[in-house]
Amino acid sequence: MGLIDKFGQLIKPTANVGGRDKESFFIKMLRFFCMALSVSLILELIIFNYASYILITGEYYEKSFLIDSVSGLKPLEGKPDYFIATSQRPVIELKNINMPVRTLYVDASSEKLDRYELVINLEYTDSTCSYPEFSPKKMRLVPGMERTKYTVCHYNGNAGKIRMALEVDRGEVLHLGRVLVNSQIPYVISWARIFILALISLAVYTLVKAPFMRAAYGGKSKRAASVSGSVVFIVFIVVIIGTYVLYTGTQDNPFKQETGDQISQELVDAFKNRQVSLLETPSKQLLEMDNPYDWGARESNNVDYKWDHLLYNGKYYSYYGIAPVLLLFLPYNLITGYYLASHIACLLFALLGAYFLSAAYFKMIDNWFKKTPLGIVLCGQVILLMSCGILFCLCRPMFYEVSEAAGFMFFAGGIYALFSSNILTNKKVRLLPIALSSLCVALAVLSRPTFALYAIAMLFWFGYGFVQYKKHRSKKIDAVRYFVAALLPLIIFGILQMAYNYARFGSVFDFGIQYSLTINDFTRTDFFMHMAFVSMWNFLFAFPVIKSDFPFFTSHLENWGLNGFFFFETGNAFGLVWRALPMLSFGYTPRLLRRAKSAQRLKMLLLCGISGFAVPLLLIISTWESGYALRYNVDFAWQMLLTALAISFFVYNRIKSESLRRVLYTIMIGCALFSVISNLSLLLLHIPGVGNTIFVNREKTLFYYRMARTLEFWN
Repeated sequence: MGLIDKFGQLIKPTANVGGRDKESFFIKMLRFFCMALSVSLILELIIFNYASYILITGEYYEKSFLIDSVSGLKPLEGKPDYFIATSQRPVIELKNINMPVRTLYVDASSEKLDRYELVINLEYTDSTCSYPEFSPKKMRLVPGMERTKYTVCHYNGNAGKIRMALEVDRGEVLHLGRVLVNSQIPYVISWARIFILALISLAVYTLVKAPFMRAAYGGKSKRAASVSGSVVFIVFIVVIIGTYVLYTGTQDNPFKQETGDQISQELVDAFKNRQVSLLETPSKQLLEMDNPYDWGARESNNVDYKWDHLLYNGKYYSYYGIAPVLLLFLPYNLITGYYLASHIACLLFALLGAYFLSAAYFKMIDNWFKKTPLGIVLCGQVILLMSCGILFCLCRPMFYEVSEAAGFMFFAGGIYALFSSNILTNKKVRLLPIALSSLCVALAVLSRPTFALYAIAMLFWFGYGFVQYKKHRSKKIDAVRYFVAALLPLIIFGILQMAYNYARFGSVFDFGIQYSLTINDFTRTDFFMHMAFVSMWNFLFAFPVIKSDFPFFTSHLENWGLNGFFFFETGNAFGLVWRALPMLSFGYTPRLLRRAKSAQRLKMLLLCGISGFAVPLLLIISTWESGYALRYNVDFAWQMLLTALAISFFVYNRIKSESLRRVLYTIMIGCALFSVISNLSLLLLHIPGVGNTIFVNREKTLFYYRMARTLEFWN
């Protein structure tokens, strides 16, 4: 049975009331969707194409100008209208215009294949100013988008001259045709924009108006909860795949790679050779340095070394977790003879991790918050998935992100298994899910060493689980079974990790991060609380900034007057608190603790306080050494948010006032919408093939710029 058929069953017509059958909500949805499409089409024709009506408001006539006054450009022999840039800022100037100018059309383009936007800075004189004045407007001409060659002008009276300065490279070949003033700006109908608006409107309408959305999650609308949650999850999977496709570009066959990176090849080859050190040996020049961990000394002396590898006792090692190697990359290589591309593994871990996270979330609701309205539960699911951080790992899926994504997948699977064990419910504790939870958490540690703190926090969950378990099982053998299930996987894989550490660095507790050949000498760094505060601010509290350019929200990195070294890998921050507004529910925690009895208070602190607040906060603080990178969000974001959502639902379900509940319901819908917009904005601040991305593909990069200009309808 298809999803639509199931959905139709959820909202079938109600019984006859007052002599007439109430029409099903499904029919109302279809009617509303048609109306939303109509309104979106009207907006498209009137608002989004407002520039096409600009010339109606006055008496303007079109005039064509030939580009004859240029500087910084040399004509290309044998090709009329083509020029070679002799400077990085060539200038085109139109003189003696002496007429009102309302629109400007510039027929210009670049022959450079990776010039995705030809930026033109505008200066002008008009009736109020005889000296060329800079306009805040920059024309950004995108190849294949004729509409971007037009711009609306806001000059007073008659324009005198217009000066256009291009941002190009020396030697770049440019095509320069005509310049038109007061030319009609063409209509551009974007069906994608129309359907996106209509679908967003339909989603909000369903959340607000659907009767089953207001009903309790654990009530009679169980099918509605299942289908609706599946729809949200499927949409998020589409977002994951879309992000992957956009940022990875076209590569060779990822399943038949003959080379790889630190995880997909170097560790694979080392283990095949039955050694823990990597096969490649450090250069003699590196080994002879007084301090090989000094990045400045390595660079200034042109020392040959492997970036972000561990150097210890004259050998190279890898810091990154071995679970993905042992469970995926090594078996794949042994079976096929090829190396599996890291970006494929990252995508696989992201998809599975998203499934486990969504499943764990609904298990949490089913166990403890069944009275919560389905609409609020779905909004929480949207916020959790969008803010979990896994999307940021798909912008540049290298070995760094593979480690993060694997840890995310295993730990989310561990939480799902934990919640599936009936722990802290009125049901009997199930040992198999407890064992699977322990196993997954152990594998998370072997993927991402920082998850060791979560493994410690899980011991408190297992401890309280045993208190519940022994109420139904009083025999000693039952206690043995419980602790074998809960602790044996952690012990076995913990011993494996400690043996691996000892074989490399002579200490079972040494993961080796201080031996990294990277941005800083970690063997000599000092801890400063100021640096920890910089990390906390940028990851959690950095305020959003609204701007008119795509993707419309941004924020700058703040170092709070730091006089020292702090590494910023990506150039923007947008605090988790604002991308996931339910995080503010942590502010209600002191009141909850004051109202709770001492035993209950201790229980909340040990279970939720440690794993959902203290450990994530410690992980944020620990980034003072490695610096700021968006991929670190998967270490702490969803763990904190899952706890914050639990607090939100607990408080909501205790509220007696129906009016207040309606207000909070509406606020939650707004939080979900803002979470989608803000997280996508932070994600799309990465431009494919530029900055902190690695895969270059012209068509996908052009798609990014065309999407940006389509959404910036005012430009």
